[in-house]
Formats: sequence, structure tokens, C-alpha cells
Amino acid sequence: MIFIHLMNNAPTLGTLSFPIPDLLIFPSQTCPHRKYFKNNCSIFPVFYVSISERRYFMARTARLFVENACYHIITRGNKRDVVFKNDADFETFLFFLHRYKIKFGCLIYGYCLMPNHVHLILESPRGLTAMSSFMKGINQTYAMKFNSKYNQVGHLWQNRYKNYVVLKDEYLLNLISYVHYNPVRKKIVRRPEDYAWSSYRAVVLGEKNAIVDQLHI
Repeated sequence: MIFIHLMNNAPTLGTLSFPIPDLLIFPSQTCPHRKYFKNNCSIFPVFYVSISERRYFMARTARLFVENACYHIITRGNKRDVVFKNDADFETFLFFLHRYKIKFGCLIYGYCLMPNHVHLILESPRGLTAMSSFMKGINQTYAMKFNSKYNQVGHLWQNRYKNYVVLKDEYLLNLISYVHYNPVRKKIVRRPEDYAWSSYRAVVLGEKNAIVDQLHI
């Protein structure tokens, strides 16, 4: 597995020589996994690609699907605006999350709804098409509901949702914990169990939650 991190002062492609790998992951400067890569880069083969060479890799490529792997999905409000204004909005999104999870057979191992973005940790046994339809269904349906409720027009979500491939290993467990602690880092709550709009209580405390599936590693 090869991880490629994009940097402004990296060597150009002319100085690199490597075969085309089976799996590419492109963490950006704002990628939430950057701390993990930084702290553990010695165990990964890492290549650095300069800004001028990004077009060879990043021209709206098709999404990558890896069988038996999980995905960290992030979808943000347009211009990072708030997408959940009150408890009813959070509840509406969770309702659609549950509906489309069942419809497309996705397994959800963790989630956290923040005021202006959403984190999902999921697996799609039915493949990439099912995962794409799952996200399209949730985002479009919720956006229509939100815009109608608040008499708004235009895009609710910012660009395409981001998805990062995550293998089923210890890092996946750390990632779920990372997602659960978002409200604590943002100083919304003091403890993750105090936040009502994440899966922490279900995953860690065993609280019943119809959205969350049991993870087997």
C-alpha cells in the first residue's frame, strides 16, 4: 500500500521512480488523518508530489473501492455553513441515515454530526455504487428538507463528500475514537458521552442504537 501526501516543496515526478500501486490514498493538508501519518510515517512508504504535479493524480478521479475495507466519509456544509440549526435537524438527518443505511445495505460503525459537517465510518458490502447511492440519498433528501424548512435555495453541501479508505485494524478503532471526540475538541461538551449526536454511547457504553452496527476486526 502506498500513501501519497501532497506538499508544496516536494520533489517533482521526474526524480521519482515507482510502479503504479494498487491503492492510493491522498491525504490533503486538511486531512484529519495527517497527525497519524506524521507520527507513523516511518512504517509507511511515503512519496511526496509537488503542487505542479497534482493534476496528474487529482483530476476528479473515480472513487476507490476496496473490498472488506471501511470508509471515513466527511461531508461539510457549503462554505462551512451550519447544516444543523437545532435538535430537530439532527434528528431528521439521523432518520435519513437509518433509512438509507437499510435501503443500500451499508454498515455504520461510527458517526458524529457536528453543526457544520458530518463524520461517518462505514462499510459497503454491496460495493461502491451502493455507497455512492447511500450518500446521494442522504445528502439530497436532507438538503431538500432543510432548504424547504428554512426557505433557502442553493447548495447545502460543499462539493463532493470526501471518503478515505481505512483497513480493519487498530487504526480503525483509533479513528472511531477520533470521530467521537470531535465535540470535545471543539469545546461543545466536556465528555464525549455528553454529546447526543454521535455514536459514542452506542459504541463505547453499549446504549441501544438502531443505526450502529457491531464492528468485527
